[in-house]
Amino acid sequence: MSHHDLSHRDLHSEQGPRPGEHRHRSAQPVIKVHDIAWLEFEKPDLAAAEVFARAFGFSVTHRSAHELNLRGALPGSPCVIIRKGEGSRFVGPAFRAAATTDLLRLAEATGTKARRLPEHLGGLSVDVREPAGALVRVVADTIEHPALETQPVHTFNFGATTDRANRTQRPPRAPAVVERLGHVVLQTTRYLASLDWYLDHLGLIVSD
Repeated sequence: MSHHDLSHRDLHSEQGPRPGEHRHRSAQPVIKVHDIAWLEFEKPDLAAAEVFARAFGFSVTHRSAHELNLRGALPGSPCVIIRKGEGSRFVGPAFRAAATTDLLRLAEATGTKARRLPEHLGGLSVDVREPAGALVRVVADTIEHPALETQPVHTFNFGATTDRANRTQRPPRAPAVVERLGHVVLQTTRYLASLDWYLDHLGLIVSD
């Protein structure tokens, strides 16, 4: 007896949305952000946050009594910014605009103004609120830190290719190295309104 998995029979991504379905992208977004820049948090104990971050595989780019900036090994800006606060909370994401002109266009479209970021971050920022009230920061021209040493790659044998013979591998007892920030998952009480806002204002595209 044969069984056929029909769970994907109604997929039609190559043909685009059907009438009445969500469009999954904006035809004319205000800007198209280049990448995700960093995530911002508040923590009551920055020293404890730094200990955890280093054990997790982050490196520190800036530390003060009120702020901690963490980065991965690949070149770029910090990928996590933690500021001192009364409790632990996620403040919001920051996205990187492709150019300062895009940042100014977003500011004009949302009725906000671009502001200069602190010297240790560099560049400009536009702070806006999405429909559910969450803070969204868009930045441009931030400081790009050079690459750091990444995790050594182990040598493996595949098929008839024998690159390692009679040699053991002993990786160091050290945290795995974080390379970069890849994505962020956001929760909202106004799903469709927030989704449309990200598509229309930042040019994001639904991928899944």
